[in-house]
Amino acid sequence: MNDINRRLQGLDADKRELLKLLLREERPLGRNRIADGDGGPPADAAVASGKPISAHDFIPVLARELAGEGDRELLIYVHVPFCSYKCAFCDWVADIPGGQLTGGPGLRERYVEAVCKQIRYLGPQLIDLGYVPKFIYWGGGTPTRLEADGHARIVDALRTSFDLTAVQEHTMEASPETLTPEKLQMLKSLGVMRLSMGVQSFNPDELRRAGRGHSPEQAMAAVDMIRQAGIEQFNIDLIAALPEQTLESLEYSLKTAAELQPTHITVYIFRPTTTTAMAKQIHRGFRSVADVDHVGRSYRLVKKTLEAAGYEEYTMGYFARSREYRCRGEEYYFNLRGDWIGFGSGAVSILGHHRLRNFHVNLHRYMDDPLLFESCRDLRDHKPECAMYALRQAMLTEAGIRYDNFQRFFGHPFSEVRKDPPIQRMIDYYESCGAEFRETDCSFFITPESRSRTYIAAWHGRQATVLDLDEADAAPGQAWSGRKLSSRAPADRSDSAERP
Repeated sequence: MNDINRRLQGLDADKRELLKLLLREERPLGRNRIADGDGGPPADAAVASGKPISAHDFIPVLARELAGEGDRELLIYVHVPFCSYKCAFCDWVADIPGGQLTGGPGLRERYVEAVCKQIRYLGPQLIDLGYVPKFIYWGGGTPTRLEADGHARIVDALRTSFDLTAVQEHTMEASPETLTPEKLQMLKSLGVMRLSMGVQSFNPDELRRAGRGHSPEQAMAAVDMIRQAGIEQFNIDLIAALPEQTLESLEYSLKTAAELQPTHITVYIFRPTTTTAMAKQIHRGFRSVADVDHVGRSYRLVKKTLEAAGYEEYTMGYFARSREYRCRGEEYYFNLRGDWIGFGSGAVSILGHHRLRNFHVNLHRYMDDPLLFESCRDLRDHKPECAMYALRQAMLTEAGIRYDNFQRFFGHPFSEVRKDPPIQRMIDYYESCGAEFRETDCSFFITPESRSRTYIAAWHGRQATVLDLDEADAAPGQAWSGRKLSSRAPADRSDSAERP
């Protein structure tokens, strides 16, 4: 199939379309052909209700949606819902049973089979509809929790189901204790270009309180192994404003990370999502959470330290050594540049203005039938929610909401919802948190000077008048006050919080 697709690219548009039609008609009858159905009432009813829908029924709906359109960029997301342990702060897998999360080789083997089945069915269908993969991103969970053979089988399924010749970036998330020289060499041979390693802190006490299963020394050794494997681009994840974290401790982690000279450093601001173990500890009074002033000083310290080390912030908390080392897959996602397909339990897809989600909490439900989506919704039926999602994204990025991207992604112009009461209330709330909005003919965005204080105040439910990041300096060693957070902002947690 890859050879056929490469040959098709060399033909003019008319011949290419004709050959695609002929190829569809030549498929074995056992496979669902786009021509087999018209995406009629049953499929439309499933989309309208948000109920489960099979890939066999959804593909005709998507084909009808994309009829007459040209090639479309695509991000491929592979979700691996396994970890060595459950972190106390992590909300991505907080609702996954511990035994399932740390499942043994037999469970992981069955999961790989299900992911490959989903890829092998949907890949050729999406290629036929004009999708061109540009980015591959593995998230979780911990993708490197899989055995190297599992990675190889999934990559083989991707290569035989998609034309990957246009892929610009191939990223995999990792955790230090899951890496070995042999596994890293295998990943390099499979085409992985970039690793994103969750370290979170270089303070052993903070790692213990966060429930991490690796030491600072293991993280440093993992960096050496990554370099020895020939993987030039790698990211280190850290967390700022953890409970009991002083500015002095945060500064130590930042400087240690910078001295390792990764091409990219990401620093997330801790937020106590209610389902996590750490949030429950805070609620019961065993731990206190940093107040908004301390969070602001922490962020100020992050920015000051990493910029002094030669890193440039391009999205809130994302620092690259130069423009070429930015995470292009994340930029594609944050800026709503195009569709993505999510493979694996709990993964979300955005295809032709439709949001699909694979079965999540019940891993066995996904593995029993990986071609059945748990839900499917037409984004055009949820316009206010789409605009609120875009506004949350805009709070993080330089570009904000680009009108062309918004319309292509959601299927309607931003101007249709710009004045709706829920959207105006959200804009008003952000302004009360210190946001300064600007609007041009092509975009709507928060000024760089006000972006960080808005993000911090909005997430922590406090007015930005108590925080001025331009004046408040971060004094290393200053302790946090530990006051409880007040109520959160309206709709502060997106139901699309999945990656990407």
